Amino acid sequence: MDVKDFFTQLKDKTVSLVKKTVSFCKENPRKAVIVLCSSLIVILLILLISIIAGRPKEEKEAEGPQIVFTEELLVPDELVTEYSYDISRQTEEKWSEEETEKWFTIPTTEQINQLEKENESMISDVIGAAP
Repeated sequence: MDVKDFFTQLKDKTVSLVKKTVSFCKENPRKAVIVLCSSLIVILLILLISIIAGRPKEEKEAEGPQIVFTEELLVPDELVTEYSYDISRQTEEKWSEEETEKWFTIPTTEQINQLEKENESMISDVIGAAP
C-alpha cells in the first residue's frame, strides 16, 4: 500500500464521517445538541482532573524554632589510644604472665578504701531516696 493510497482512503473516510455527522445533526437536532454537550462535559472533566492531578504538591517546611549557631561547629579529634588494639579482638580465657604484668595493676589500700566510700555513697543515695 502506497502512502498516497493511505492518505486517499483516510480522506474518503473523513469526508464520509463528516457527511454522516452533518446528516445526523440535520435529522435529529435535539439529539445532536445532547451528544455535543455531553461530549464537551466529558472533555472538560478529563481536563480538570488531569490539571488537578498533575499539579505538584507543595511541600510544607518543617515548622519549629530556627537553630542559630553562635560559633562554628568543630569536628572532634580522633580518639588516640596509648596502645593499638581492636575493640573486637579475640580474647583468651587466661592471660599469660607477660600480659598480666602489662595490663593488670594491683590497687593500693588507699584506692580500695576510696572506691568503698564512693560505692557506699552511691548506695546510700539510692536507698536514702526509697521510702
